[in-house]
Amino acid sequence: MNPEDLISSFLKNIPKDKIPLIILLGPTASGKTGLSVELAKKFNGEIISADSRQIYKEMDI
Repeated sequence: MNPEDLISSFLKNIPKDKIPLIILLGPTASGKTGLSVELAKKFNGEIISADSRQIYKEMDI
């Protein structure tokens, strides 16, 4: 499925009075960046990249 079809499908399920928080997860080279750019354009939003970041519980640094 291409990004535009995914976006259209996603938009059908969002109430008009809500602002979506979209989190994309997936393996390397799965198209997350391309989809995130299309979503940001569609929603006039921003992209926060946390690529290669991990969070460890109870690991004080």
